[in-house]
Amino acid sequence: MSRPNDLFREERGHTDRIPESRWEEFKDQIVAKYRTSTIDATKKYMEREFNFKASRRQYVHRLGRAKWNISKYKGGQLSAAPYEKPQHAPCTLLDD
Repeated sequence: MSRPNDLFREERGHTDRIPESRWEEFKDQIVAKYRTSTIDATKKYMEREFNFKASRRQYVHRLGRAKWNISKYKGGQLSAAPYEKPQHAPCTLLDD
């Protein structure tokens, strides 16, 4: 008899863990595609072109802060660096 968790996994279509080395092998392609499209489009592209099968959740985790820190929306431009506040010149008081 199957366990309840086994039934749940079959319905969801469980995706195996992908080794770090495999992610790094395709990092440039994944990031380049993601910069011009959505995560879902990137996922489909990687499956079709490279037979690289990862879940949407794995892409979100990998592209996000947990791993590669790739963000599309920081001041309207793509960025791979952490956000830094713009530096302003110190205020000076003017004599009348």
